[in-house]
Formats: sequence, C-alpha cells, structure tokens
Amino acid sequence: LGLLTTFAHNDYRFTPETGQSTFSTNTNQFTRLFIVYDGRERMQYDMYQGGLNLKHNFSGRFQTELLGGLVYSRELEYRDVEASYSLADINRDPNSPDFNQAVRQRDIGSRFDHSRNNLTARVATAEARARWIPSARHTIRFGLKTGQERIEDALNEYSFADSADYVPDGRRSRQVSDLDLRSTRTQGYVQHSIELDTLRTLTYGVRAHYWSVNGQTVVSPRVQYSFVPRKRPNHSYKVAAGLYYQPPFYRELRDQQGTRATPGSPLIVQASLNPALRAQRSAHFIAGNEIRFTQFGRPFRFTGEAYVKYLTDVVPYDVDNVRLRYFARNNATAYVAGFDARVAGEFVKGAESWFSLGVLTTRENIEGDSLTRYDADGNQTGRDAKGYIRRPQDQRLNLGIFFQDHLPNNPSVRGYVNVVFGTGLPFSPPGLPELRGTSALTRSYRRADLGFSKVVSLNARQNHRAGQLESLWIGLEVLNVLQANNVGGYSYIQDLNGRTYSVPNYLSRRVVNLRVIARF
Repeated sequence: LGLLTTFAHNDYRFTPETGQSTFSTNTNQFTRLFIVYDGRERMQYDMYQGGLNLKHNFSGRFQTELLGGLVYSRELEYRDVEASYSLADINRDPNSPDFNQAVRQRDIGSRFDHSRNNLTARVATAEARARWIPSARHTIRFGLKTGQERIEDALNEYSFADSADYVPDGRRSRQVSDLDLRSTRTQGYVQHSIELDTLRTLTYGVRAHYWSVNGQTVVSPRVQYSFVPRKRPNHSYKVAAGLYYQPPFYRELRDQQGTRATPGSPLIVQASLNPALRAQRSAHFIAGNEIRFTQFGRPFRFTGEAYVKYLTDVVPYDVDNVRLRYFARNNATAYVAGFDARVAGEFVKGAESWFSLGVLTTRENIEGDSLTRYDADGNQTGRDAKGYIRRPQDQRLNLGIFFQDHLPNNPSVRGYVNVVFGTGLPFSPPGLPELRGTSALTRSYRRADLGFSKVVSLNARQNHRAGQLESLWIGLEVLNVLQANNVGGYSYIQDLNGRTYSVPNYLSRRVVNLRVIARF
C-alpha cells in the first residue's frame, strides 16, 4: 500500500518600471523603443495531487496494482498594466557625435491591458494494472483506466491603444467568456513481450482511448523488435513502429475568434469550445542502438536514435509571448524527422557526465494558409498556398554538455558545469498569418550553469530511528552565469501607420538558486 501527496504553490508578482530595446527593421533602419510602465501583474499557479496504490502478488507469475488519484489545479492571471512608449530612429554613423543616439522620434503612444482570468481543473482517476507471466519467455501486461474531468475557465480581458490622447475604436478589444467542460475518459492497453531467445525480444501491443466530449474511440497499435548481435554482445539495436493518437484536452478545444461589427469598430473576442475536435494522429518509425564500452577503466554508454513521424489531424497553434493559441481545428498535416545521440559515463570516477546532440526538423501544412502575390508594380494579383512551413517547436540543433566532479577525498562535495546551445525557434506576430513559419525572428539559445552541492550526514542509516533527520543536501546553482541575452518571446507594437514591430523579451540574465533537501 502506498500513498503520495504533493502540493505546489507558485505566485509571481511583477511590477514593471521601464524598458528599452533596440532592433532593426526590414529597411535596415535601427529603431529604439522606450517604454515606461505603470501597474502590476500577478500570475498564481496552485497544484494539489493525491495518489493511492495497492499492490498484490497472487503468485510469482501474476501481480496486480490498483491506483486512484485526485488532481486539483488553479491558475490566476491578473493584470492592470499601462505601457507608454515611443519609437525613435537611431544614428548609426560611427563618425557622428550622435552615434547610437536617438535622433528622430517617430511615434508616441500607450497601451493598457486589463485581465482577470481564472482557470480551475479537477481530475479524478481510477486504474487497474496487471502483469501475467504464462511462461518463461512470455510476459503480458494489461490495464484499464477511467477518469472524470471538470474544467472551469472564466476570461475577462480588455485592452486599448492610443496615440496623442486619442483612442480609436479599432484599437479596442474586449473578451468576456465563462466556459465549463465536464468529461469522462476511458482507456486501456494490452502488451505482449516475447523473448525469442536470449538475444532477441519482440514486443507488441495495442492501446485504446475513448473521450465523451467528441465521442471518438481511437486504437493505437505498436510493435518493437530489439536484438543483441551474438558477436558483439556490448551492442544492442531496436526498431519500432506504431500508430499513435494524442486525444485533445481543454486547451486544444478552446478557440478565440474576434469579430468587428464594422471595420473600425472594437474587436469583440468570444471564446468557445469545439467538441468535434478529433485526436491528433501520428505514424511513427524509430530505430536506435546502444553501445557499452570501457574508457579510462570505467564504464561508458553511447545511445543513438533516429525517428520519422507523419502527423495528420494536427491542431496547429501560434505562440503569443508565453501563451499557446490553438486553432481548435484539425486543419493541418505535418512531419517530424530527427536524430538524438548521447555519450554518458564516469569521466571522473564516481560522477557521471554526458554529452548530447539533437537534430530535428518539423514542418506543417495548414489548410488555407497562403501568401499574397504581387506583380512588378507592387499590385496584389492573387494568393499562393504556403505549403509546408516551420512549426513553432522546430529547433534544428540542440547541444548539451553536463560535466560533474567531486573532491578526491570527499565525494559528498560536488560541482558541475552545464552548457546548453539550441538554434532559434520561428516566432511570428499573432494576427499576421503571412509571417507564420518564417525565420525572421529566430534567435539562438545558449546558457552555461555552475552548481555546487554538499551532503551532510547526520545519522547513520543503520542507527537512525523513524522520523529522525538522516541527512541534508545543500545545493547552490548559478544559472546563466555568462549572462547571455536569450529571447523568451516577443512583444508586438503597432505605429500610427499600422506597421507591426517585434520587440524581443529577454529571459533572466543570471539567477542564483539555493536548494536544501532533508531526508528522514
């Protein structure tokens, strides 16, 4: 019998003051944005979880497990922020006394954003699992799970932008929605593993899922074959294929369509749910290998995996700063191809380190997504389909290094270096579909972290009593120690002519984190 409960409370309160950013436009003219803020933001996320499981061994060949779980989640998003901004041209002549200074102010304006958004989720699940070993070479696993979900989402937002103390109706937007979703999920699986001999294993199975909202039942078959060459027992290989379904949850169902009574009237946004949204489907093929070898007298391991996926019934989405805006429609196809490799081992005895490399490409073809066609005189002549474009998670290259060490005569004192580099993701302004999937706003991500830790033993394991403090783990981390300017998203500002400027929002340049873990 086991019991697990967790609680997480995250409360973020922001009081922005000033901001400044310099960026280039398509005309190769550098522009500087000055912003003065007034107001505050609050983001609160609470999560309560409880789980109970009961295991029973009827025999050495048949075991069962019963699980029950409850999840309660609450999200608050409160905002009252006014941003007064100005856009100015920058002198880029290095011979001028005004080099890199604002020389001409083009636009002055302000924007006010108000929101009182509340989302509450309650999920209760019950599950039964079993493992049956009918013979030495056969293992069968099966299970059944059902659950109830309730999502309550209250949205209350409005915003407006003005220039020269004038707020045209076309710069106003308003959203008030109150959504309530109740649903039941039922899913089950059966898996059969066969040891063909001591070097070869075949695993196949099927998983089924039913959701009451869309009434869709999906069945996902999959198979995997793994083997070890007789002449190279330190090598292992696997190939796998399957049809996978990703049933939607609440976020994918929510659509936000804005309408205007007339071209210059305020934008009225009404959130709604699409109960006919189907599960996204993916056909997978994966091939991988693992090589175990000895270096410096210590064990090492290389793992590599290549994969290809073809996706249909895809639900595309846009990234709006830190929000994901789903289309709530199965109106795209996509593909994913990539390769992951990793070398791990004890470069220093008793401390595992690793190097990793990931290469990825993923593109999607959205129905109705097109580009405007112009003639030589700049007149619009029609529209052309975009075809396959980069998806928001299309990160071509990802490199990682984690190196760990400890004091020679005191392994309880450790240090590590973590280095991450990733090529940029394709950002695009929301509401401008012609720019979706472009690389104009791509920025690479790089970060280096340092960490130190110490384990303080207070009582020997064999002597300590129940409830008595056994040890303390104390860790100090310096994240982004080199203070790299990494872009976490973009803010988008329109000038008086309706032109949109993309202003990068930078992540924290350096963070110091202190953690203490007590073990009883």
